[in-house]
Parts: sequence; C-alpha cells; structure tokens
Amino acid sequence: MEEVLILVGDADIIKKARMDLGLNKRIYTVAEQNNWRDEFDDIIHGKCENGYSVIVCSSKYLDVGKILFDENISTFYVYLLGLLFKCDTNELMSPVELYSYNVYLKKNHKEKNIIYVGDSTMNNCNLAMHNMKTNYKRIRLCAGSVHTRENEFYDEYYAFTSMKGMQKFVENSEIDIVHCFPGTNVFANLFLIINIPLVYEMSADNIKNLDLVLEYNVHRYSSGIIYKDQNTKEIYENQFGIIKQPTIVFDFDKIADINTMKKHKEMERFYDDVRQYKRKTI
Repeated sequence: MEEVLILVGDADIIKKARMDLGLNKRIYTVAEQNNWRDEFDDIIHGKCENGYSVIVCSSKYLDVGKILFDENISTFYVYLLGLLFKCDTNELMSPVELYSYNVYLKKNHKEKNIIYVGDSTMNNCNLAMHNMKTNYKRIRLCAGSVHTRENEFYDEYYAFTSMKGMQKFVENSEIDIVHCFPGTNVFANLFLIINIPLVYEMSADNIKNLDLVLEYNVHRYSSGIIYKDQNTKEIYENQFGIIKQPTIVFDFDKIADINTMKKHKEMERFYDDVRQYKRKTI
C-alpha cells in the first residue's frame, strides 16, 4: 500500500486503524466534527497527486468520496470493522487483503481446536479465553490487527483485512469449531455457509432493527448458542423462538465466573455437544 496521506473519520477508529494497518509514517488525520469537510478539503487540496492514499475511517465514506471525486481523486480506501476496502470509479468497496498465511493443520489426530472470531477490541473475551481451562486448542482469527498484544491469550493468532481472506483460511484449515464473539453477526453469517460447527454469543445489546436478520440467521442456524445471561436467553427465545441446538448461559465479561473447574467442564461439554450437532444449512 502507498504511503498514507490522510485518515478521516472518528478519532477512536482512526487510532485503531493506525494500529491495525501498521501505519507508522507521518500522516494527516481529520476527526469528524462540524467543520471536518472544510478541514479535509484544505488538507487534500493539491496534495493527493503524488501516489499518496486516503483511508476513510467512517461509515460516511460516500460523503468523503464525493469530496475526493470533486478534487479529481478517483481512488481511496475505507476502513470498517477492522476490514479494508478499495473504492474507485469502477468498483465500490472492493475487499483488500494485506496478509497471507498457510492453512492451519492439526498437530496430531487427538487435537481439538476452536477458532475465535472478532476484531481486536474484544478485551474481556480475550481474557476469558486465556483463563478457560478446556482441552480445546485456542486459535484467534482477528479482523484487522497483527500489531496487538492479545495474541498472548491464544495458541495461534491470525489477522485478516478482508472477509474473503478469513473465509478462505477457515474453509481450508482443519478447524473443529468457529466461535464468534458478541456483536460479530456479520462474520457469523459468513461462516454459516461453511460446513463447520458455529458457536455464537448472544447479547441483548445486539437486537437492533438493522441487526434482526443477521441475528435471526445465527440464532436459528448456528450449531450452538451462548447467551450472556438468562434475560438475554428469554429475549431471544421470545423474538425468534426456542431452538434445538446446544445452548449455555455464560457471561464472558465476568471473568471470575470462569475460574471454577465446574464451569470449565460445563463449557467443554457444551463444545463437545456442538461438534456432534448436525445443524441446518442456511
């Protein structure tokens, strides 16, 4: 990728993009505010003609794109959910993959493993996985960052900047279970089309109008569901109906809850049941 000239968008997302994409060179940043368009226009005027790039760290990438096109800048990048896309006059939101790995192969025939999917902000979940004592090998599949310390919580760590890259890696690797963290229903729906057992963590915070279809799909078609608490379980069952696949009530945000051997064994039995469950295809 060319040297980055400008990151524009939400300040926190800009910070995460710099980490995820390993952007250490001097760059301009423009945080979204009342006058951000004027500031952005002043910065880019006459400066994007030397092979530099613009990365838009905002859902308002179409608004930014209009400004760029007005400045005769026909190509820019969009960073969303740890993923990177390229936009130009020929194609909008074309996936860009920065990383490449060999497929994962089991070390021996007795190995059981789980690949945990989410972006690099799942700190409580990462700590929970670190403390979880099961016989399953922990593999992390991250949207975005290879520049993170969270890999210390897992046995293996892989980062991607495109959903296509993530799907191809999982589909061709020797994986027993895909476990999607809360709020990752976009990724969970992607993995529903792969013939691998899928576990999804349900949180009542995820039931929003724009998420209903995605949440319904993973609630109905996953191989196993983890509810954050009993209230969440009741909300989802009232919304989508009672399901037949294995379920468990467990809050990964409460790290102390998993520091008992009883809970470890309960989670391991849940994962074992998930492996045996024959889920419906979407």
